[in-house]
Amino acid sequence: MNLQKQHLEITGGQIHTRFPPEPNGIQHIGHAKAISFNFCYARANNGICFLCFDDSNPEKEEAKFFTAIYNMVAWLGYTPYRVTYASDYFDQLYAWAVELIRSGLAYVCHLQGEEHKGHNLLPSPWRDRPMEESLLLFEAMHKCKFSEGEATLQMKLVMEDGKMDSVAYRVKYTPHHHTGDK
Repeated sequence: MNLQKQHLEITGGQIHTRFPPEPNGIQHIGHAKAISFNFCYARANNGICFLCFDDSNPEKEEAKFFTAIYNMVAWLGYTPYRVTYASDYFDQLYAWAVELIRSGLAYVCHLQGEEHKGHNLLPSPWRDRPMEESLLLFEAMHKCKFSEGEATLQMKLVMEDGKMDSVAYRVKYTPHHHTGDK
């Protein structure tokens, strides 16, 4: 109830919901249920619902999936208040990542692909790297000075399922459908 109260203070008393699909495949019945829940809850409370494409993985996304998702929302009888893209916020996400590093909540790691997977892993040997070093390395990641898989930004946290320090940023040289090579 406290979160809803804060939400309503921020939105001027109006309910805002979102449907956040990843445009990497055809939607299924579970997506239809999520679409209906989010749009109906907003409608029932005189609110608005955003269609927020989580387009942060250019390797798996295709234009046809954006179109198919939008068409499915319309076919189910809903009109988004606005269509947004996670990629529109890449600059803000980058700035927040820098703040997480400065706050000691993230670090640049050099573990390779399979070394990140699984549960009950040992902490990364780079977990306690100095903040200044991680900031320099993160900037180097941003300036394309690492190969894919050579460096990641890790969040310092332990998930409910025991997984430690999930990947927040990685180096990818696949052009993005919305932002190009940014």
